[in-house]
Amino acid sequence: MGSRRSRTSRGFTLIELLVVVAILGILSVIVVPKLIEAFNRSKQRATGADMRTISIGLEAYLVDFSFYPAAANIQELKVELQSYPFTVPTEDGWLTPYNYTHTNGSSGPRTYSVESYGRDKADGPANLSKGQLFAYDNDIIVSNGTFTAWVE
Repeated sequence: MGSRRSRTSRGFTLIELLVVVAILGILSVIVVPKLIEAFNRSKQRATGADMRTISIGLEAYLVDFSFYPAAANIQELKVELQSYPFTVPTEDGWLTPYNYTHTNGSSGPRTYSVESYGRDKADGPANLSKGQLFAYDNDIIVSNGTFTAWVE
């Protein structure tokens, strides 16, 4: 009777395989949302750090020229600040270009604003309550060296 398995050969039963699949399913339900949360949190923090870098560059430019750059967008701002010893980031953590705006004074721009639209890549809502860590769709805004809407 060569078609019968001997008692010494062992394999996994269907029940054992189903138990393993169930355990893996339960773990994935717990781990995957936490992993996505960690990725979004890191994008949000990187965006805040990049915006601080842009702000520092703009303040250095103000010290040198007594006004902010009159760039029309973030790409033009990067060109204006290329003589400074850092790289101006042009996209936030969600790969959306920063929005740079300025208001003109008599001798040049006197105020500026740099905005990230957040995960939803749409303007608004600004994080008016300041400090909602897990509201990834909220905008992050820095104006004249101060965060007016931020993550924490």
